[in-house]
Amino acid sequence: WGVPMVIRVPIGGYLNGGAIYHSQCGEVAFTHIPGLRVIFPSNALDACGLLRTALRCDDPVLFLEHKRLYREPYNRSPHPGAGYTIPFGKARIAKPGHSLTLITYGATVQKSLQAATAIESRQPDVSIEVIDLRSLAPYDWDSIAASVRRTSRALVVHEDLLSFGYGAEIAARISSDLFEFLDAPVRRVAAVDTWVGYHPAREDVILPQTDDIARAADPTHPLGDYIRRTAESWRIAAELLEAAGTPAVTAHSARLYGRPGDRVPGGSLTNLDAARHFI
Repeated sequence: WGVPMVIRVPIGGYLNGGAIYHSQCGEVAFTHIPGLRVIFPSNALDACGLLRTALRCDDPVLFLEHKRLYREPYNRSPHPGAGYTIPFGKARIAKPGHSLTLITYGATVQKSLQAATAIESRQPDVSIEVIDLRSLAPYDWDSIAASVRRTSRALVVHEDLLSFGYGAEIAARISSDLFEFLDAPVRRVAAVDTWVGYHPAREDVILPQTDDIARAADPTHPLGDYIRRTAESWRIAAELLEAAGTPAVTAHSARLYGRPGDRVPGGSLTNLDAARHFI
């Protein structure tokens, strides 16, 4: 028996004022459900082909449409024709490369492409491959594996929270199944583990930005800068919690939210302290 049903769901942030209930990404809650297809296109052409496939599918399909992408001109394309479809579980190579495999989807595809271009402009010998998953359940493991075998490095980028996020499964499987091909640990860039702030400046800190992706993807960038940026993100999270009426930051939480070098009871924070709590 089948359940031919398509649910179209607006999702995501980068709205400069969407706030807590309008800017979250929670796709991982649905990719856990057996039998449910979860689709997340990054552009109009893919949305057209994937939606046609969804309408022909006998399984229930959750079709996630990023709200920011409704209004972006870069992702438009001519109508592909009445018979254009894209199969589920088939990723798109948004940009070929040989130095790093960057796996992403949704609104962070464009940010990943911008980050890759910025790095390559500074380092001509570096070439970053960007994979747009398009389909989250099922996902295209074959394309991921083939790319990582060539590049020997992997970075997973998504807008959902870092902890327990969709990228954790991809990173874990790469580390497990492709360990012998890796020259470096698999890294992730994602949202800070808090609600999305209403103020645009807070939203910029909480959600992954092009600079965050570039720092994580750049093989020459020092890890310490990334750790300091993450620590600053958690300081913003602490302010949001206090504004919501939670207890004031204690000596213990100072170690969680402080900057490397900040004086706290028992000593000062180091980059290693920050790494232990934030990465």
